[in-house]
Amino acid sequence: MNKESMYITEDEKTSMDTIKRIPVRILSPPGIKQTLCVFFYLMLLFQTPVHPLHRDLTEMSLEELMQIEVVTVSKKSERLFDASAAIFTITEDDMAQAGIQTIPDAMRLAPGVQVGHVDANKWAISARGFNMLFANKLLVMKDGRSVYTRIFSGVCWESQDVLVSDLDRIEVIRGPGATLWGANAVNGVINIITKPASETQGGYLQLGLGTVQKKALDFRYGGRLSEKIWYRVYGKYADHGPLVFADGKETEDGWQTVHGGFRMDIPWSPRNRVTVICEANRVHTGQTLAPDYFDPDLQIERIDAGRVTGGHVLGRWEHTFSDDSDCAFQWFIDTYQRDDPLLVQGGYQRLDLDFQHRFALTARHQIIWGIGSRFTRDWFDNTIVVNYDPAERRYSLYNTFIQDEIRLIPDRIHLTVGTKLEWTESTRFSLQPNLRMRWSPSSRQTLWWAASRAVRTPSRSDLDVRLVKYLFADETYKTWGLLQGTPGVPVEVLYAVESGYRLSPSDHFLADLAVFYNRYDNLRTFNLGTPFTETKDATQNIYIPFIAGSDRHGESAGFETALEFRPFTKSRMRLAYTYFRLRLFMESGVTNYRGNDAETESPQHQATLFFSVKPIRHINLGVTCRFVDRLESLSIDRYLTADISLGWRINRMIELSLSGRNLFGGPHAEFIGETVAPFEKALVRRGFRLTSHVTW
Repeated sequence: MNKESMYITEDEKTSMDTIKRIPVRILSPPGIKQTLCVFFYLMLLFQTPVHPLHRDLTEMSLEELMQIEVVTVSKKSERLFDASAAIFTITEDDMAQAGIQTIPDAMRLAPGVQVGHVDANKWAISARGFNMLFANKLLVMKDGRSVYTRIFSGVCWESQDVLVSDLDRIEVIRGPGATLWGANAVNGVINIITKPASETQGGYLQLGLGTVQKKALDFRYGGRLSEKIWYRVYGKYADHGPLVFADGKETEDGWQTVHGGFRMDIPWSPRNRVTVICEANRVHTGQTLAPDYFDPDLQIERIDAGRVTGGHVLGRWEHTFSDDSDCAFQWFIDTYQRDDPLLVQGGYQRLDLDFQHRFALTARHQIIWGIGSRFTRDWFDNTIVVNYDPAERRYSLYNTFIQDEIRLIPDRIHLTVGTKLEWTESTRFSLQPNLRMRWSPSSRQTLWWAASRAVRTPSRSDLDVRLVKYLFADETYKTWGLLQGTPGVPVEVLYAVESGYRLSPSDHFLADLAVFYNRYDNLRTFNLGTPFTETKDATQNIYIPFIAGSDRHGESAGFETALEFRPFTKSRMRLAYTYFRLRLFMESGVTNYRGNDAETESPQHQATLFFSVKPIRHINLGVTCRFVDRLESLSIDRYLTADISLGWRINRMIELSLSGRNLFGGPHAEFIGETVAPFEKALVRRGFRLTSHVTW
């Protein structure tokens, strides 16, 4: 914030007094028209000199961008430019300039990440392959809390929400991060980090109207309870419309979300800081089903996916001993409930405890170590398709890790050695070592290399699921496909080698390149078993079982590059390109339910071009072009599309933005559901959105 913005003019003071006299009732539903009138009235009222609320990225030099600090790579603050991993950051300004309102859409900006709409409220998101609805090799965290669910080894993206104005950054790591973050951080780690309460003071209100995201309301207010207690309360409501079929008919997968919570940051002394976060959400979804999935005798035309509810409380205490030594203790309790007559009727409760300590052993050795545990209880009811046996389970996880960063040549060559030891009831002990080296020949160059071992622990579905799919019938029999879990299946294992290079030869250009080779063992399969018959309701049923196993291995390789260029003042251009190739191999004599379809369920080529410019004062234009290659096994064609966002900051309090998404190429499919998600192919359509922001 510049010095001028710290003072309020007499005109602004008079206008602010006028706002305080506006009746609150005009903002209550269903007064949408009245609300829009008030915003246009405010735009005319506050025609005062513009003072920027924050410095956006178009005004930062590349030298300043190189100094952005990240924490996910090594669990401590370090310059992004010096990180020994393939890391990419997405900031609040990135999302605002690209006109993005959801976390899944933000992931499209990162190289090496595959994102596809399954339907309006479901996404398939992964890094470096193995993409599917419940991608099981990508660990996702929010403010240090894992949102990865052990039910099906995936993330319910429709429940992950954040106010864009409260977002500090999203750190996206491609490649394993298991040594620090544990099992399931196999192909990548996504860490969503929100701002501390001290940086979100005052009020914020956003209203949005659109053709796809039909209505949206965000609010936040931050203040101080005392000199040492900062807080904010926030809430978000959004009503999203459905996608379309190829014939132009709308699907029935629209969804609505309500999300809210509060955060308190308490720096009670220079060396101690406490953070408390409490959030809750509720999601109502619809879905479009494949017509041949159910028994035709049931005459099921449509199933409402029902609702998802959840919430959590997180507490974190941080203590600083010195510049080279600190510790932190974090705990959280969360709950998740899904009422879905097709996939899951059930939920879980979880308690997570984590402690870590960082200290300098000598001038050349910096140690980070920690211990943690997680206790989970889940429960399920049978649905039309899925049931779990046993219906309720309790399980525990314990882990410890240690990592040593060795300064072989200070500010030039650093070596990092570490490992994590994890224990669960189903897999016992898993060792996940990590070796990384970084060489910085100058302040504008970084070369890094890494070798890692990571594991994915079996999910509840791997162990205990029983999923039935109708195949066909004749006059005598009905034939069903049966997918069945197997207790005792081993962990999936990854051996990864990767390397990267960052270069910034001038203040106008930055290049980031990463190459990788991955070797996978014990990959999950559903192997053909012996068919059997069963009589139910006087009907003879033939079941063709496919039983969970680990009879596949594979390898993947590729490279990812991101180039950032500042062609002229108050502009930025970023080009990201990814090449990826996956090969899978079955053990001899084994027939897998879906063969090796996963080989072509991630695009071989993917590119994103993002351009942002301020052509005139207070106006910002953002353009994003995306190319995604064909997904052969899903019969999804390659597509090229573009998003455009235009923002106008009227004054220091009010901003308008208009965005258009998927403007090129017409409706297109991005992904379809697999075994446990029998959705018809839905097409993503063109959409527009008008948003108004008020900050005070």
